[in-house]
Amino acid sequence: MGRNKKVLTPEEIADRKTRWWGEERNARRRERYQKDESYRQQTIQAVRSRYRVVREERGVEVRDDDAAENLAKLRIIGQVRDVSVGEDRSVRMLTFTMDELARAVDRNPQVIYRWRGGDLIPAPIFTGRNMRNRWQPIYVVQEVRAMVAVFSQHQKQSQYYRLVHTSTRERMFEAVRLAREEVYQWQRQVEGQAA
Repeated sequence: MGRNKKVLTPEEIADRKTRWWGEERNARRRERYQKDESYRQQTIQAVRSRYRVVREERGVEVRDDDAAENLAKLRIIGQVRDVSVGEDRSVRMLTFTMDELARAVDRNPQVIYRWRGGDLIPAPIFTGRNMRNRWQPIYVVQEVRAMVAVFSQHQKQSQYYRLVHTSTRERMFEAVRLAREEVYQWQRQVEGQAA
């Protein structure tokens, strides 16, 4: 007959879980993922193939999104609003709320709020008037165009966007910074023409 299986105490079970699935193991894996390019590519491929298998088993559509397809639809997704450009001055521009940004990158609005809370996308610095004539934080079209372009590049590697994707995060913040500089230059030109 077979061998008797050893009955583990709760302390032994907890010790095994910590050793095999605890924070130390996860920290080692994260460090290896950051430093070892071949391990990173191997992990990405494994996650992608598992993603497809699980979704196909459940009969759920496999997503092969490309946010870049939405660049041509930004005028439909966003809204033209008054944007504050100084004391008692506003300019009408194509703008996006967080929910409209979610549509631009084909994600659920909750995901965008989580990205914002997790510092994966820059906070909106402009304010625009909403339908109730109140000022709310918004993104201007230049910022959204930059974010969609960076996220589209990222989607070629992974459908997910998390804190471990530091290079994408850096590109995202840099692209938005450049877009904001473009907006500020445009504002200075408008102010110069108005004077």
